[in-house]
Amino acid sequence: MPAGRTLRWSDEFSGDKLDAGKWGTCYPYSIDQSACTNTGNVGDYIEAQCYTPGNVHVAEGRLVLTARHESKNCDGLTKHYTSGLVQTHDRHDFTYGYVEMRAKVPSGLGLWPAFWLVASDFSWPPEIDIVEMFGAENHPRTSHHNLHRPGRTTAEFAYGLPDGATFDSGFHVFAVDWHASSLSWYVDGRLVHRVTTDVPTVPMYPVVNLALRDTLITPDAMPAQLLVDYVRIYT
Repeated sequence: MPAGRTLRWSDEFSGDKLDAGKWGTCYPYSIDQSACTNTGNVGDYIEAQCYTPGNVHVAEGRLVLTARHESKNCDGLTKHYTSGLVQTHDRHDFTYGYVEMRAKVPSGLGLWPAFWLVASDFSWPPEIDIVEMFGAENHPRTSHHNLHRPGRTTAEFAYGLPDGATFDSGFHVFAVDWHASSLSWYVDGRLVHRVTTDVPTVPMYPVVNLALRDTLITPDAMPAQLLVDYVRIYT
């Protein structure tokens, strides 16, 4: 964390169940909060899962999001996998700050763990992808960091771990430092990318999820788990 910051919100996942005062387990705009999916991703990024509360647990000081091979109906669609998602909309929305997550990502073809910020008023873009792990697709050395902004598609950057290390072999810290005039991405305290144009200025909220890409996922990748040690937001 940069010096001179004050912790404003966090979850250390120290209890034995998810704190419902801090997190919801479906997208806040979904009519059915017992099962939801993301229909906005298309083409090679069509998602194969329904998110359900039953795929979200807290155990041994960690948030556990589990993906399983099982059919479920959500948002008018039949999906053949389920998985977990948490988000803080209407519980903690904010503008600007340093946001970090310490997590261990799963490895397996088609797995798509992510930690991201989206606008509180449900507009899109903007979207700040603190980290996405397409690296679980047989490239577990690579993390992806992105800004979706109006009038432009993305500002994506990929970062590779040094010395042959892989993200799925241990816990890593993924963070973004969000100011009115800049966004800076960090992996394990190392600055890996920065942008200074089209920076979002609207309230946003974090989402942590384990998505599955329909065109790539196979049943033998299941079950899979995203383990989260903590999520912290500083002023």
